[in-house]
Amino acid sequence: MWRGAKRPGRQVQATLSPLFPSYVFVKLDLDVQRWRSVNGTIGCVGLVSFGARPAALPTGFVEAMTDWCIADGEIAYPGDLAAGDRVRVVGGTLDSFCGTLIGRSGAERVAVLIELMNREMRVEIAAARLIAA
Repeated sequence: MWRGAKRPGRQVQATLSPLFPSYVFVKLDLDVQRWRSVNGTIGCVGLVSFGARPAALPTGFVEAMTDWCIADGEIAYPGDLAAGDRVRVVGGTLDSFCGTLIGRSGAERVAVLIELMNREMRVEIAAARLIAA
């Protein structure tokens, strides 16, 4: 979960939103187990695939995400990012975009150089939405 904001009317309310909405993480041995049957599970749209086989996450990814959880399942990312580091945005309209961390631009916001439309653009984003790329 990540902390975001909703604007019903003129008010702004803090909310917790799923980091990966509608996703289920499954541990499978693709060479041994029948992974195609997962697509038949009620509520499952399909496996994330590149080509004919499902895509695999890096080893330890789910465990690292679990370690980052604090109260209510909210993700608190490690604060060891520094200016010049490559980062990836998680959640929001820039989800999965990568860039270079410039530095802090406020108490909870950071400035990032992200490549959009063949040029680098400076974007300010909540620090909690960044992970190391």
